[in-house]
Amino acid sequence: MTVKGQNIDRRIIRTKQLLKEALITLINEKGYDAITVQDLADRATVNRATFYLHYHDKQDLLDHSMAEVLSSLEERLRSLATHQPVGATALISLFEHVAEHADFYAVMLGKRGFPGFMASMTQLFQTYFQSLLENCSKHDNRSDVPKEITIRYITSAYLGVILWWLENGMPYPPEYMASQLFTLSRAKSLAGTAPSSV
Repeated sequence: MTVKGQNIDRRIIRTKQLLKEALITLINEKGYDAITVQDLADRATVNRATFYLHYHDKQDLLDHSMAEVLSSLEERLRSLATHQPVGATALISLFEHVAEHADFYAVMLGKRGFPGFMASMTQLFQTYFQSLLENCSKHDNRSDVPKEITIRYITSAYLGVILWWLENGMPYPPEYMASQLFTLSRAKSLAGTAPSSV
């Protein structure tokens, strides 16, 4: 790729990032329904024509933004699955991801956010924990708790801790949060398996 092409690509990435940031800021300020494309363009310091070069409308921008963050989250969860058993060090990656997108998560999971986003997050966590439990059950069948209840319980615990962290302005670093969540997981044996399996 030529230098000119690289510069164009960087400008496109930068423009999309500015529009995404504008969307999140404006949702937080006045709610999604009140936002116009002109609002987004003004806040991102681009013109309307530039906005329409990349997105059909504000819903398209929202959909792309959610898909981007959820795709990144899915990648982190998949990387956790490669660590068996999952330890505190592996969980750091999860909290680092949340920290990287803290503004987005804080708004999307807050009062002005979208229930559909939380539902998608929940589904990703459930899929991950289902896979983890299936791997664990091959070696340990001691749990009397139905798998569906166990998965929901673990998912709620992890999401609850992440939400608390965001709502309180991330008072502890990712390394500390990962260590604490791992300690809780071991103490409570959240997966209903051997403590080191969670």
